[in-house]
Amino acid sequence: MVPTSFLALASAALLLGSCQRPPTRTTAVATECIDPARIDPTGACTMDYNPVCGCNGQTYANPCAATKAGLRTFTTGPCPTPTHP
Repeated sequence: MVPTSFLALASAALLLGSCQRPPTRTTAVATECIDPARIDPTGACTMDYNPVCGCNGQTYANPCAATKAGLRTFTTGPCPTPTHP
């Protein structure tokens, strides 16, 4: 009886330990939107204000700032402000 219980317990622990959570939407958006190879924290940008909306929903001061943050895509203009009822 003891060996059977031990095997059942060990099998359950192995199965539960090997389960992985599926990627969250935030993770998926981050990997589709931001290219880590493009991130350049030391790069210089002008201080002009020409806002762009990043694919991550964040407004950046200008295209240079968005590119420096690693964004793959962005659109002209600030991101829309969410409204809460």
